[in-house]
Amino acid sequence: MSADRAVQGHAAPVAPGGLRGRGSSHAPRRRRWGAALPPLASVLGTLVLLEVLIQTRLLSDSVLPPPSDIGGEMAASLADGIAPRLMLSTLQGWAVGLGAAVVAGAALGLLLGSLPTVERLMSGVLEFVRPIPSIALIPLCIIVLGIGMETKYLLVFIGSLWPILIHTVLGTRSVDLVARDTCRTYGVPLAGRIRHLMLPSVAPQFLTGLRISSAIALIVAITVELIVGAPGLGKQVNVAQQAGDTAQMWAYISLIGVLGMVINAVFMRMERRVLHWHDSQRLEAA
Repeated sequence: MSADRAVQGHAAPVAPGGLRGRGSSHAPRRRRWGAALPPLASVLGTLVLLEVLIQTRLLSDSVLPPPSDIGGEMAASLADGIAPRLMLSTLQGWAVGLGAAVVAGAALGLLLGSLPTVERLMSGVLEFVRPIPSIALIPLCIIVLGIGMETKYLLVFIGSLWPILIHTVLGTRSVDLVARDTCRTYGVPLAGRIRHLMLPSVAPQFLTGLRISSAIALIVAITVELIVGAPGLGKQVNVAQQAGDTAQMWAYISLIGVLGMVINAVFMRMERRVLHWHDSQRLEAA
C-alpha cells in the first residue's frame, strides 16, 4: 500500500463530485428555498403589522417611525451614495481586523493544538486575556492610536481572534492518532500530511470559528464607530440620533442588520461549499 493511499484511508471521507447527477441537486435547492420562505414571511408580516399599528396611532411614532418611512430613508441614502460609502468604511474595518485574526488565530491554533507542552505553558496568559472584552480597551487604543481606522482594526482583531483560535485548537486535537502514526510509518511528506490529514480534520472546526468571528467582528466594528466616532454606519447612527432624525437613525440600524445577514449568508454558503464532503453538510442536504 502506498503512502498516499494509507493517509487517504484514514482521512475524513471526501464525497466524489461525480456520484450525484445534475438533476439530483434540484431537490436540496428546493428544500433550501422552502426553508427560507417562513423567515421571509415572518419578517414581511412583522413589517406590515408595525406599519398598521403606527399608522393607526396604536403605537407612537416618536421612537419607531413607520417601516415605510424607514424604507424611504434607506432608499434615499443608498441612492445618493452616502450609505454605500459608510458600508464600505465599516466593511474595511471588519475585513482588515478579521483577516488579521484569521492569520494569527490559525497559526497560533495549529501551534497550540500540535504542541500540548506549548499550550500548557501559554494557557495561563491566554485564559487571563481571553475574557477581557475588546471594547474595554477603547480608552487605551484612543490614547495610543487615536480615533481613526487603526483603532477599529485593532479592536476588531482582538474581538474576533478567540473563536478562530479556540476552534483551530479543537480541530487540530481531533486529528486521528492512528492516521498520524500511519503517516509516520509510511514516511508521508509534510505536504501530504497537511492535505490528506490536517486539513480535513481542522477545516470543519476552523470554518465554524470563522463564521462566529465574522459576526463578532461586525459587532465590534459598529460598536467602535458608535463610541469612538470612527467612520462607518455606527457613527452615522449617532449623528442621526443627535440630530433627532429617528427615521434616518432606524434606516442605518436596518442597514446594519441587512449587512449582518448578508455576511452570515455568505459564510454559511462558503462553509457548505468547502465542507460538502462532511457529515453535517450531507445530513443538511439529505
